[in-house]
Amino acid sequence: MPNKFQFAFLTSFTVVLFSLVGLSHFVRSKLRDAGYDISNLILIGLPKPEPIEPAVPMDLNQLKDQALAFYKTLDVASLTSSPLFLITSALVLAAAFLTNFLTTGRLKL
Repeated sequence: MPNKFQFAFLTSFTVVLFSLVGLSHFVRSKLRDAGYDISNLILIGLPKPEPIEPAVPMDLNQLKDQALAFYKTLDVASLTSSPLFLITSALVLAAAFLTNFLTTGRLKL
């Protein structure tokens, strides 16, 4: 049960918070009635941005051709022998091993 000081603090905090929210809604409604968009308030005087045209959907055959072109240029041998791939693989295996050991307490291979 809060004492009188805690109650006074909670009451004043709640009253101030709801007063600010109410004032914000009041000002926003007055601006909206005057024809201002609150999100563009700082941009008064600037031209409105042009609407973005929707993207043209990609043809499925075109997507398939791009995927095939990518896979033809992919060199798996050089990818798997790169130092970055080897270090990343070692880190993933070490994390899996440690996770298994720390959760079960047993060494499983």
